[in-house]
Amino acid sequence: MKHIIYKLFSVRILALLGLIFAIAIAVATFIEYYQGLDEAWYLIYDAIWFEFLLAYIAVGSVVNIFYSKLYRKGKIGIMLFHLSIAVIIIGAGITRFTGETGNVGIREGSSSDTLQLAETVLNLQVIKDGSVIFEDHKSVRPNKFNQDYYDKTVNIDGNELKVQSEVYAKGEMQYPVTKFRISDHGEVAEAFVYHYAPKSPTQVNFNDVSVLLSVDKKKVILPFKIMLDSFIVEHYPGSQSPSSFISYVRVNDPERNNSFDYSIYMNHILKYRGYRFFQASYDEDELGTVLAVNHDPVGSTVTYLGYLLLALGMLKALTDKKSRFLKYLGKVRNTQIILIGLLLSALPLSAKAESQITPEVAKMFGKVWVQTNEGRIKPMNTFAGDLLRKVSRKSEEKNRKAEGIILEIIRNPSASSAIPFIYKSETGIPFLDNNPENHIAYNDLFTNDGKYILQTVVQNIYRKQASERTKTENNILALDERANIFNMLRQGRLINLFPLPGKAADQWVDLRSVPDLLMSADSLAGNAFSAFYMNFFSNDPEKFKQAMDFVDSWQKQFASDILPSDRMRNIELLYNKLNVFERLSLFYGLISFVFLIVAIVAQVNRNKLSRYLSTGLGVLLIAAAVFHGFGLLLRGIMTGHVPVSNGYETMIFISWISMLIGIYFFRKSDITFALLGLLSASALMVAHLSFMNPQITPLVPVLKSVWLNIHVTVITSSYAFLGGSAMLGLITLLLMSVLTEKNAPRISGTIRQLIVINRMILIPGLYLITIGCFLGGVWANQSWGKYWGWDPKETWCLVSVLVYSLVAHFNHLPGLKGSFYYVAGSLLAFSTILMTYFGVNYFLGGMHSYAGGGSIYTLPSWIFYVVILLIVLLILSYNRYKKVYAEVGC
Repeated sequence: MKHIIYKLFSVRILALLGLIFAIAIAVATFIEYYQGLDEAWYLIYDAIWFEFLLAYIAVGSVVNIFYSKLYRKGKIGIMLFHLSIAVIIIGAGITRFTGETGNVGIREGSSSDTLQLAETVLNLQVIKDGSVIFEDHKSVRPNKFNQDYYDKTVNIDGNELKVQSEVYAKGEMQYPVTKFRISDHGEVAEAFVYHYAPKSPTQVNFNDVSVLLSVDKKKVILPFKIMLDSFIVEHYPGSQSPSSFISYVRVNDPERNNSFDYSIYMNHILKYRGYRFFQASYDEDELGTVLAVNHDPVGSTVTYLGYLLLALGMLKALTDKKSRFLKYLGKVRNTQIILIGLLLSALPLSAKAESQITPEVAKMFGKVWVQTNEGRIKPMNTFAGDLLRKVSRKSEEKNRKAEGIILEIIRNPSASSAIPFIYKSETGIPFLDNNPENHIAYNDLFTNDGKYILQTVVQNIYRKQASERTKTENNILALDERANIFNMLRQGRLINLFPLPGKAADQWVDLRSVPDLLMSADSLAGNAFSAFYMNFFSNDPEKFKQAMDFVDSWQKQFASDILPSDRMRNIELLYNKLNVFERLSLFYGLISFVFLIVAIVAQVNRNKLSRYLSTGLGVLLIAAAVFHGFGLLLRGIMTGHVPVSNGYETMIFISWISMLIGIYFFRKSDITFALLGLLSASALMVAHLSFMNPQITPLVPVLKSVWLNIHVTVITSSYAFLGGSAMLGLITLLLMSVLTEKNAPRISGTIRQLIVINRMILIPGLYLITIGCFLGGVWANQSWGKYWGWDPKETWCLVSVLVYSLVAHFNHLPGLKGSFYYVAGSLLAFSTILMTYFGVNYFLGGMHSYAGGGSIYTLPSWIFYVVILLIVLLILSYNRYKKVYAEVGC
């Protein structure tokens, strides 16, 4: 009997089930995207087979503790791993079957004790002679794949009344609708029931019977009431972007003779009698609040215990003297390198363009504070760079700084409109596409009689749903946006310099509105503004300085409470001047490429000169990493948090962590250091692609939490480790693909070393992403009231954990114990990280969509060529591995 149990719960079976689980939840994210959330829950998350799968994995994890005797000394860390899996699944099960999740909506001055759960209920009432003779309240999950979700027969005086759901669809106003078929005494009627709609139940009348139908959320009554005294939305200065929203409530509990006041806002929850209330949303008129409610005292506690066991297991595995990690660490040895010559072509320098805006004037303009539409107050130097990247996709133009270019557009709108400045891509408009240049002039968008050539086509595109627009149509919308920004600059709009007296937090006045401000000001202020206007458009640096001094004094007089300090201005100007990350992307790439080639050739020929070169290249990369860290420090000071709040910031942070990992391997493995340098360069290059947004923007309320620094830092650090593992897997496969019987004695040693280092990097990467994934659950529980909701981001994070766990267990799985399988797995598994980061942020969306930097509507064509090349590489390296490397051994 014991033997049969161990067979049923063998490592091979559990690995297969883990893979099925990962595939299932990955598929669910696409079902949600293409079909809907209800459909994904019905087919997968809420399916009985899915629950059985999780239960089987939980039992199997416990069985393997005894089968593999993991309770013995030296295996306690692994035992804690397996035990944590079971505890986490048990906690999730308790939450699923006993927890309550929903929301409470309250208007100002009103009270509520009604909790609307997430569960959908069909309510049926049969009325005869004014009395309810039958009623049914059944939990249902209507969706496209479950249209006949209700079928009820009611016996009335010997006659059968049948109520059946037939067709489910999305109705008007986005309310789902179900068509019901109701029959009584041979008489048949149809009823259309709108789900969750604020209407009375749908009523169908027969001769002596009335049938009432409604589909709504299940409601329960709380043992106390909550009154909303007031609700306040705080906006970032000068914008409609919410900085925070706060519900000032009063809890009234007559049962316990208790009453108290409390303020609920994002990441600040109300806990009372086992219920937890979170600030979730608010009414459109800002006079009502929506509180998310969670009642799960047992399930979340058990799950958190599982998280703790998981963390203890990882700590034990990393510090145990007999652990695989320390075993691999001891195997790492130095790999020396040798000099090879490389000829680098010098890049041509652009000549300076003549301009009426002198560097001195541009520098003065760059220092002045400006308020953006998002509500952030930043130096004009920063804002000008943001605008220039938006309109022309450049950070400067012919060695002219961004603030000088923006100033010239404002002061010389006619001349600037004739200069090719606006970036364009394929539009499908022959007149524009036939132009071989990537940039066009603003005047090119108008006909001779002044008609805007994009007007009609843009209007037609906006009539389409966003999902129905083609790539070319999205390009046209982007071009239209750039043209509008340029036009606003020509008119002096967007440049918000003047706070209104007594209203510093409101929208500041832009240059175009200065004349209106003149008319409303007193004569003394009016004279001052007249002088400013004249000095601003003067070519005399002294007069322009007087204009900037006036702006500075006005801002300090009327916005001193919200104005950043001069120290912060200097830090931001230094950050912009250094341009750390854009410069390092090329530097990392060149140095690391040289380093890699030299390190590979060094396997053939080693000498003293190679050691000197190795040290020199390593020192250059270390110095660059220090410079990189300084840039992150400056950005962190500017933002007030660890710079990991959006796509651009996470990429530059991943790049830096990759370099730190590479520095650890300096003088241990030059190939590893070089590969991680290339990974850093790649991350920085991705950070500066067009869909990334490098500008600093105000945080959405949910990100104003200490968890931003903890959770996202841990997750992004794991990406660096796993990216390094993928790079090592790639170079190892390349070495395997060129194996021959002659070179095998030389290359096999390097391959073995790279595999050891790969394992050594993958293990902490797996630990970090696992910890980060569940720390995200803790943060979600603090912010949204549930530690797991199958959001696409958290789902794909879990997929990554499962896939990398499988790769880490290849040496325990029959048929996958060879080195080739592990190396290939470490490379292919990184596709789950790419999906977690790019696929979710820029395609699937979800609650984590604020982390993205833009939208990717179609996959780039080069991805398919990369996939083909990888397949070819895998086939070649596998054949060589079977023929040559397996004989040499690893």
